[in-house]
Amino acid sequence: MSIAATMAARKGILVLNAAGNEGSNTWYYIAVPSDADSIITVGSVSPSGTKSSFSSFGPTADGRIKPDLCAQGGPATVCLFGTGCFNGSGTSFATPVLAGAVTCLWQSKKAATNMQIIQALKITADSAANPNNRIGWGIPDMCAARTSSILIAVGVKENIIDSDVKIYPNPFSNEINIRLYNLPAENVKISITNVLGQVVYTEKLSAQNNSVINLNEVAAYKNGIYFVNISSSDYNITKKIVKQ
Repeated sequence: MSIAATMAARKGILVLNAAGNEGSNTWYYIAVPSDADSIITVGSVSPSGTKSSFSSFGPTADGRIKPDLCAQGGPATVCLFGTGCFNGSGTSFATPVLAGAVTCLWQSKKAATNMQIIQALKITADSAANPNNRIGWGIPDMCAARTSSILIAVGVKENIIDSDVKIYPNPFSNEINIRLYNLPAENVKISITNVLGQVVYTEKLSAQNNSVINLNEVAAYKNGIYFVNISSSDYNITKKIVKQ
């Protein structure tokens, strides 16, 4: 499980995982896959910001600090369809609280990588000066993370990426069109991967030209989800496409 979480992180996915609720037990350490590298392991804090007694401790077996960050999980508001809302305690409740906030942050900084998001969150959290195996880097500050030196640097290119890359039609049957507008023309690379992370297509093109890709040219192209990555030395963007 930890290997799988690390593989996902290396493919650009931002993984958040609950630290576990063993903090009050004789064995009070985190479990798998919360010991994985390059993910956010989430501990629980109370409304006052203190560590929840049940929240599991680090470090990992090889001595890395865990958890990474914390969110309110003791208690958190839990809602069940048809039942209503109630208070529940657990790192499994703290994790989706933080996941929602991290998603909003990443949506506002689409050019950032998963590792840049994690680093920005850590350096602006309330225990960044003294990370430890109780609460990690602490409670993140989303506004501070968004304006951190790490994410400010990538924010300059977001408007270019959002407005100047078009992939259509989507969903598609045979061909997809990739059109780039006003982007640097040198060293533009297109790669397409399947859901297993296997690269099934690569191409280099000029930003002044359209690219038409026929996915039926390769027998291995089956119906389903693919990811188109368009990159150069100045930008990197990935978009999802569906073949049907």
